[in-house]
Amino acid sequence: MFPARVAVRGVATLALRAGNLFTGGGRAARQVQILEMESASLRLQVAELEQAGRENDLLRSLLGSREKARTKTVLCRVIARSPLQWFHTLTIDVGARDGVDDQTVVMDGKGLVGRVYRVNYFTSDVLILSGRREGLFSGVGAKAERSGDIGIVEGDNRRELRLSYLQPDADVVPGDVVITSGLGGVFPRGLPIGVIRSVVLDQDGLSKSAVVIPSADLSHVDLLLALLAGQEKRQ
Repeated sequence: MFPARVAVRGVATLALRAGNLFTGGGRAARQVQILEMESASLRLQVAELEQAGRENDLLRSLLGSREKARTKTVLCRVIARSPLQWFHTLTIDVGARDGVDDQTVVMDGKGLVGRVYRVNYFTSDVLILSGRREGLFSGVGAKAERSGDIGIVEGDNRRELRLSYLQPDADVVPGDVVITSGLGGVFPRGLPIGVIRSVVLDQDGLSKSAVVIPSADLSHVDLLLALLAGQEKRQ
């Protein structure tokens, strides 16, 4: 039983016992207080059940991603995130002792979240897919899954992503799924990145670019999966 729930029920019990010592209007007022506390206790229980359900769904999706991964993986949790750089960086609760290095890629059950750029013994800092960091290349080699057109997905510390350096005749349209291309050697091939929302021909007419909505919910990531680079999974 959760401590908060025990506390609420304990207060309600004490109030009930005290209320039995009085009669009239005082008893009625105390009964109203007890009902209010019981109502609060029920709301707390509902919230706890909803949270447990969300975490179970999240774990199921992560375990599905783990089964498909070609490398060893480790489950981790986000433990820090700056409100001023919400779409830039975050910190996870695994580090060098868990096999994480600066080539480790992080995802949730729906798609790519980012890559580790700094490793401590117990924790690691992750550059989110939507983030930019000076002195660190944040682009991801990507391709449109349907047509195979290749480009680079980059972030700009905003919610949406940009798929750049597409050929001017690239066959990409809104609704196309974008995945990692595997080019560059850091991000494994075939990880979901997002879905194209809009496409524009750049002003010089020499390339196209597209706005991409991330597959992962970069606003609310919590439980994640770290893909350990260079550590092949045993079958």
